[in-house]
Amino acid sequence: MKKSKVVIALFLALAWMIMMESFSLLIISSGILVGAGCVFISGYFLPINKIEGVNFGKLVTYPFFLLGQIFSSAVYVSRIIIKGAKIDIVKVDTNIKNDTIRIMLADSVTLTPGSVMLDIDEEKMTILWLRQRGSPEVEELNKEEMSEKIMGKLQRKLIQAEEDAK
Repeated sequence: MKKSKVVIALFLALAWMIMMESFSLLIISSGILVGAGCVFISGYFLPINKIEGVNFGKLVTYPFFLLGQIFSSAVYVSRIIIKGAKIDIVKVDTNIKNDTIRIMLADSVTLTPGSVMLDIDEEKMTILWLRQRGSPEVEELNKEEMSEKIMGKLQRKLIQAEEDAK
């Protein structure tokens, strides 16, 4: 096992012990077994080393960034719902070339309140978009404007991970 995998297994074992609220010999040994098992299974089913063109160091902070975006979107959508909302289905383009990063963006857009990814076809995404009633019609907005409003910060953060890997 590589050194990094051992560190991940020990970190998972620590998380296991914290969740079990005990540091007995049985819990420590079962935590190490569970951590090693998780690392082994994830290495088998999620071959991360085969994903090219991604800077994993930049992606380490992405889940925390996404969590913040989910909460801020929830507040925004709550205000929209109170004031009145309308739903549009829009097609937007993304500047992300890497398939893995593009799927992460699609999942992120779906996780943030107010938008749901309906279809992804190469660099075109079809999105169900919840907007404030009275806002300009979709036909009046250009695709760059829609793309920025729907997935702007998420896309910029993921593009950084894609560009830094080159």
